[in-house]
Amino acid sequence: MKNVIPPINRYLDLQGYSHPGRENEWLFKNHMKKQFTRQGINYIVSKYTSLARDRDPNLIPEDFSPHKIRHTTAMSLLDSGVDLIYIRDLLGHTSVKTTEVYAKTNVQLKRKAIEASANEIVPVESPEWESDSDLKSWLKGHQSVFSCPYIRRPHRYECLQESGLTFAVYQRN
Repeated sequence: MKNVIPPINRYLDLQGYSHPGRENEWLFKNHMKKQFTRQGINYIVSKYTSLARDRDPNLIPEDFSPHKIRHTTAMSLLDSGVDLIYIRDLLGHTSVKTTEVYAKTNVQLKRKAIEASANEIVPVESPEWESDSDLKSWLKGHQSVFSCPYIRRPHRYECLQESGLTFAVYQRN
């Protein structure tokens, strides 16, 4: 970010924004000296991403867009601890409820990261009954196979019935 400040200061000087009375003007203008439209920004980004991809196809992703820049900036600000009110103002949202989508997305990303790392932290455990040979032999000795309406894939399961209870046992290949 620090290396962006000198070129912006040069731009401000060249455009005369350092003069009094110019602080409320648009910083960047289109060829007609008016505010950029959404379509104008989209055109410029598309034009220069296409030129960059001509030089190196791996330089910029195919799904690159002004919206993605906007979303990534908002998420980075949120991750840095910037208050939603300031992000709302930067994005031009009228309500902070619209900006809360970023906060919710951020929570989902955190959850995915925690779940992914949990696989490394928590050891894989097998159910206790899998190593209980007495229970398995008892079940096999008391089975009566029949049509079980509760099972969607009966060819992979066996239904066992004992003392009025029905068990569905998965058959491994």
